[in-house]
Amino acid sequence: MTPRFRLAALSLAILLSGCYSHRVATVGTDPQGTPPPATDYEGTVAWSLLWGVYERVPVPSNCQGQALAEVKASSNFAFDVLKVATLGAVAPVRMDWQCARATPEPVLLDAP
Repeated sequence: MTPRFRLAALSLAILLSGCYSHRVATVGTDPQGTPPPATDYEGTVAWSLLWGVYERVPVPSNCQGQALAEVKASSNFAFDVLKVATLGAVAPVRMDWQCARATPEPVLLDAP
């Protein structure tokens, strides 16, 4: 390979690469004025090794038993380079979440 071809291939790879993001939200977290989630975003990097044989699954410890209101999964250029360089054997992804507000306990009223 000529140095010119390598430079062109590297430039093309950088220009065509990017990051991605996926968002999953529960009903009630839409932007039409519904109450916001109970917590700010918290997250970690989740690792999948050997094409999913070993996965480090993040556990949202800040929710204290409450449901998740929103989950985002995203990647960046460095994660993509690592995935390509290892042919997918190492696949990190950034996971961020927000916890839902506590659901109030129902109160039973005495019948008259």
